[in-house]
Amino acid sequence: MNLKLNIFLRQGAFVLDAELRIQDQVVGFFGPSGAGKSTMLHLLSGLKRPQKGHIVLGGKTLCDIENRIYVPPEKRDIGVVFQEARLFPHLNVEENILFGVRNRMEGSFLEAVIDTLEIGHLLKRVICHLSGGEKQRVALARALIRKPRLLLLDEPFSAIDVNLRAMLLPFISRVRQEFKCPMIIISHDLPDLLCLTNALVIFNEGKILGYGNCSDLVFDPQCSRLIKHAGIYATFDAKVTSVDPQSGSVAFCPEDNGQAIRAPYKEGVRPGMNVKARLRPEDVVLASEQADFITSQNQLKATIVRVRYFEDEVLLELDAGFKILSGITHKAAKQFEVAAGKVIWIMFKSLAVEYYIP
Repeated sequence: MNLKLNIFLRQGAFVLDAELRIQDQVVGFFGPSGAGKSTMLHLLSGLKRPQKGHIVLGGKTLCDIENRIYVPPEKRDIGVVFQEARLFPHLNVEENILFGVRNRMEGSFLEAVIDTLEIGHLLKRVICHLSGGEKQRVALARALIRKPRLLLLDEPFSAIDVNLRAMLLPFISRVRQEFKCPMIIISHDLPDLLCLTNALVIFNEGKILGYGNCSDLVFDPQCSRLIKHAGIYATFDAKVTSVDPQSGSVAFCPEDNGQAIRAPYKEGVRPGMNVKARLRPEDVVLASEQADFITSQNQLKATIVRVRYFEDEVLLELDAGFKILSGITHKAAKQFEVAAGKVIWIMFKSLAVEYYIP
């Protein structure tokens, strides 16, 4: 994605004043309610017009107020999936997906979209008989079928419960892998964003506080407070190396790292599968050496990369062949003499490892 913008919009007492250049393929917009995330989506899609500034996507100017350029929404080649799905209740699933498609498309592409989102069995079903997660997948298919240059997802998890959210995450990840479509995902749920995106843009009170990966932003004084209190995770990609249903465990190795991690078994997991895993900082314990006769099945050697002191805790970035975070008390940090470059051991229970198959 190559997105450049410098825009100003005043709506009553709210002001959005933002300058940004995005080059990552998949980006999350994060911030509290009213921070300006959805307003930015409306500006990018053309549903709102700024009072000043410009928006350029992939070298094409979508908006330039000074030069009186304004491309209407239907000509921007941008797909939008709203949190309510916004499907037509009088049409079935297939009719919703193909609604407004004027040009004939390759049947193979339509089949690829349907197969990726696993909605083939829903095509003749009416909208009122779909679950919240199914509606979101249909809305996603409708946006994808037009082969957009950019896909915008506005709070895709807010209208569904926790169980359906866990089921929807892999589908969005599959879309990312299969169609290579640039995506901006807007959410106030940070853990879900961290599973899906390469980088974050942090919004607050109509301003952009920072842009980058979470492990950097959490150490940024402007962004750290918003991020830390939203429930941060360290996320990493790994490949399953062994499966033991009888003991209820699986093992996988992060990319370029030979240290195996154990996690709870899930039905359908097989050796060779890729997984997306995450860990909370509070679940990672530090030790000066390996320990015997403890319940934590994961013990890895790591190096302290960065240390940040907050009022209520000390946050450490660690390198164990993959990046991981650990949160400890000030007393523990002093006793352990934490410092960048120090080699230690980290420990965490297998039950602390959350993962899904993308």
